[in-house]
Amino acid sequence: MIRTALGLEQMRFHDLRHTAVSLLLALGVPPHVVREIVGHSDVKVTMTVYAHGNLDEKAAALTQLSTAVTGALLSPVAVNEGQEDRS
Repeated sequence: MIRTALGLEQMRFHDLRHTAVSLLLALGVPPHVVREIVGHSDVKVTMTVYAHGNLDEKAAALTQLSTAVTGALLSPVAVNEGQEDRS
């Protein structure tokens, strides 16, 4: 068998398909194009079943969030203890 000869006896065809879809999405191929390539009836299937953020993407997203939040705070917010609430 070809899979055995290549050392891939544990890999199924579906595993290759899943990897291909994940790589296409990671390469920036628009989800609707990936959907057409693999024949999903709805792009929701492509995005919910196959789109997985990797750790680098998650770290980059959190770094962007941190930059946005800290950039929006021009100075630290001072908290004055013991001051009465004036609201």
